[in-house]
Amino acid sequence: TRAADSARRSNLRNVAAELDEASNLADAIVGECGSAHSKSTPLVAAFCGEGGRAERMAAESSQRYAHGDVWNSVELPVIRSAAAITGGQPEKVIGLLAGAGPYERAYPEAAYLRGLAYLALGRGSDAAHAFRQVLESKGSAWDLDYASIGLARPLMHSLASAGLARASMMSGDTVTATNAGE
Repeated sequence: TRAADSARRSNLRNVAAELDEASNLADAIVGECGSAHSKSTPLVAAFCGEGGRAERMAAESSQRYAHGDVWNSVELPVIRSAAAITGGQPEKVIGLLAGAGPYERAYPEAAYLRGLAYLALGRGSDAAHAFRQVLESKGSAWDLDYASIGLARPLMHSLASAGLARASMMSGDTVTATNAGE
């Protein structure tokens, strides 16, 4: 929020909008959906358990990006996967994200959601692999100076560390589980 406010004061409206969107998404991912609803994107709506709304918003975007590789291979499947996770249908996620692999270094949300799905399905070693992919990725905002906004590392990496710890415990790897948060 501070970074977005600073960007607005510097008349960097697009940067401010991207930072606001990232803040809303971060809130939604951790279940803080009250403030995120009003400025919702399809992915925020999906993480907030509003699958129908997310699908309607995504359908509008699909008309604009009908032939977009990233939209069709990553962004739309990620939206649908987040809705499936929050809707209690983790088994759908694996198929939805099947084509996202080549893009996951830049879009770690795909691997993160796959990890959540594997956790929900009781597949600890598969979940651990997915969370490791997130931790090894640079992501689309890797160049952001996280320390300047009070974060030690990107939220997705922090969440993936926690996911790796849970997945490792599930698969009996207590050493990795213990070290995952470091």
